[in-house]
Amino acid sequence: MASTKTTDLSAVTTPQDTDLLMIVDVDDTTMASSGTNKKITVANLLGGATQAKMAYADGLTSDMQAQSDAIGAASGTFTNTTGNAIANGVTATTQSSSNNSTK
Repeated sequence: MASTKTTDLSAVTTPQDTDLLMIVDVDDTTMASSGTNKKITVANLLGGATQAKMAYADGLTSDMQAQSDAIGAASGTFTNTTGNAIANGVTATTQSSSNNSTK
């Protein structure tokens, strides 16, 4: 296996957080002036955004910004977390964080 090219290896379609990847650390020149080969886990590469956390984005057909824009542009009735409906065109009372008053 030592003589197998990386491009000849089979692909992993669902990497686990503990799977290892090879990375070139360009700041460490002990192996070569271009960098040193090192290992990293999928979880470390993703910086804490594990596969489980990324699953929350499953099912989106466009990027999250487009999804957020669509929510803001929607009309109709919205229900907040306390179950109160806010109809289109109705202004809800909000609390100002600067002085705890309602506006």
